[in-house]
Amino acid sequence: MTEIIIEPLTDREGFLARWTTLFERAANASFYLSPAWMGAWLDDPPPQTQLFALEARNNGAPAMMAAFALAPRRPPVLGPRQARLHEFGEASRDAVYIEYNDFLSAPDVDDALRVKALDALTARLGADIFVFRNARAPLAAALSAFAHAKDWPAATLNEQPVYAVDLAAIRNEGGAFVDTLHGPLGSKIRRALRRYEEERGPLTARALTALDGWEESWETMTALHAARWKPGVFANEKLVAFHERLRRAAPSVCELLHVFAGDKTVGVLYSFVHAGRVMGYQSGLRFEGDKRFMPGYACHVLACQHYLERGFDVYDMLAGEAEYKRRLGAPTQTLSSIALERPGWRNRLRSFVRSFRRSPERAG
Repeated sequence: MTEIIIEPLTDREGFLARWTTLFERAANASFYLSPAWMGAWLDDPPPQTQLFALEARNNGAPAMMAAFALAPRRPPVLGPRQARLHEFGEASRDAVYIEYNDFLSAPDVDDALRVKALDALTARLGADIFVFRNARAPLAAALSAFAHAKDWPAATLNEQPVYAVDLAAIRNEGGAFVDTLHGPLGSKIRRALRRYEEERGPLTARALTALDGWEESWETMTALHAARWKPGVFANEKLVAFHERLRRAAPSVCELLHVFAGDKTVGVLYSFVHAGRVMGYQSGLRFEGDKRFMPGYACHVLACQHYLERGFDVYDMLAGEAEYKRRLGAPTQTLSSIALERPGWRNRLRSFVRSFRRSPERAG
């Protein structure tokens, strides 16, 4: 018999211990649902935000788990109260940007249990809106089924493809990654690589984990990132603190790939390496006035070759549209951000106000 329990998440260590046990036998669990990621996330909730644990148990053993944050109304009284899966609803903390979001599930869990869990969740938490950022397809399907069955409005806030390189297939064919790049772009990339070699020095890629002492490369990456994006994501103290906690929890999984041409930095890539998959999370690149140098493509090409030779199966460029992702990889799946709205007067009032503001009669 399966029971679903939703209660305040006050025992962090006990919750993470059960999460770890379930993660070890979960089906295709992403690093974004790992005990390291979850622990780093749970370490810094905003004030006045309530955390809740959802657990579906079969004969007392966890079969499915999740954590939700219930934020206060913003603005007070009439503002919506949001519950979010594995996010806080605060921009500075949510900038860590979870992907492959889902309930953590045992291999034998079926889609019906996700729907049942959503029913229990919405009955237990008094939120007006339930937000699921970057949900995997099984969770997106469960949200659609729940919304249809309960007649809840469901809004798709965003859909993003995930682009990846199939390193295992390239390895099986016995070639180098750069040889898979065809057409004008492939020629431009090969010319750029030769130009680096001829004018800057040999191209090399040095991998560093938190166990190796990577402070200098981390500082180089964040400085290059800030110079390009002014100031960029690493100006966010909450995000930087999260990654410091994550590195302490998973020092061999968080990895920097520092790419050099001679003794000059071309760029630094920050990735998570987990279960045969490399997930490219952030970067800092040295752009030059001569656009024939292509630091982004150069770094990702060397990274693909580096991880190909180390035996990894997938080079995952994560969700979002970008030209380099489309040109180097192929779409593998879609992540959907979905909001469920509780039927009720507050949401009806907000919908009316939104429609009034958008009405043609009010234009100008």
